[in-house]
Amino acid sequence: GSMPVHRRGLHLVLALGLLAGSEGHGEVLRWVLIGDTGSNCEYVDPDEPRDVWLEQIGRGQQAQVAYHLAQVVREEDVRDIFFLGDNFYPDGLVQGPVGDACLELAFSAPYADLLPPEHLHMVPGNHDYYTEGSVGREAALSGKLWTYSTRPALLHLAPGLLDVVL
Repeated sequence: GSMPVHRRGLHLVLALGLLAGSEGHGEVLRWVLIGDTGSNCEYVDPDEPRDVWLEQIGRGQQAQVAYHLAQVVREEDVRDIFFLGDNFYPDGLVQGPVGDACLELAFSAPYADLLPPEHLHMVPGNHDYYTEGSVGREAALSGKLWTYSTRPALLHLAPGLLDVVL
């Protein structure tokens, strides 16, 4: 199937592969790097009921990105996805019901089923810092929804062979 094209903002998906091992033997590590994914938070309006938010996200750009990202994950056997900031746009992960809705709309609904949490890596961007406590709330979900590091982040993806700094 195809998703409608919306031209609001920019999402970049970069897929990388690396042969990890020695003498040409080992596993191919395929990653996706994606940033500025949190646009669905813009649909969270505390004056509207939750079902209105959910209806709107199906038509939004983030749903389109997640749809195509799921295809890449399946077809290319992607091992890790890196969310490189502005994960909850425009104001980070706020507290309370609006923040809960933002988490669902900007992450859980579109991305949580793509890979297990240990293979979903997240670092904050400038918008993730806009609300006090946002980065702390995102970090508190590390291990449950994703692995989370503040910048700079050193990840040991293939221990003894490959480290990545985000």
